[in-house]
Amino acid sequence: MDYSKYKQLEFRRRFWKILGVDIHVYDPLTNTQIGFINQKTFMLKPEVFVYTDQTKKDSVLKLKKQTLTSFKPTYTITDTKKEVEVASLQFNDFRSFLARWHIDIKDSNGNNLGYVNETSGFLAILRRWIGLVFDVGELILAFVPQTFDIYYDPSGDNPLLVGRITHRKNPLIVKMGLDLSEGQKEIDPKISIAICTLLCLRDINKNA
Repeated sequence: MDYSKYKQLEFRRRFWKILGVDIHVYDPLTNTQIGFINQKTFMLKPEVFVYTDQTKKDSVLKLKKQTLTSFKPTYTITDTKKEVEVASLQFNDFRSFLARWHIDIKDSNGNNLGYVNETSGFLAILRRWIGLVFDVGELILAFVPQTFDIYYDPSGDNPLLVGRITHRKNPLIVKMGLDLSEGQKEIDPKISIAICTLLCLRDINKNA
């Protein structure tokens, strides 16, 4: 599967599902399914595969949890076709809990490649702190779109926009849209797909 030709992707899952979760990846321009992720339980497993379809015969990516610490879990991204590590994603859960979601992107040698930030600091703080105090507030904010920006920034002083992720929910379906069309810099599209996959799964199980 050549994901480099897609500038937009959409990850969809049902809002309610009794057992596990199925995430379908679509080309939103043609409504063609081009990927599938399945978890039989709500727990994010140590290994997650991205398949081409529901048969799960043909995988394209493997995401494997490397660290045991709960504050900075790291996931390696492996291209299962070439059997090579592409990059890794390190979640900063402590920083994300206090304010905005933040994920560091590293290359296969562990060098900084860029990062992912939740776009709105104000909405991020509302989600974190009002949700801790008022259950109704958390429910209402759950249906307010949540956006993330992906940046290429290996030097740490010149961030270039790669793309934006928009997370939308309604009582029937959850959608996470990836838009790379206005990016200033391109990175391996498998990294962006891995970011969306883990954000989808960690949205369900925030302690993964």
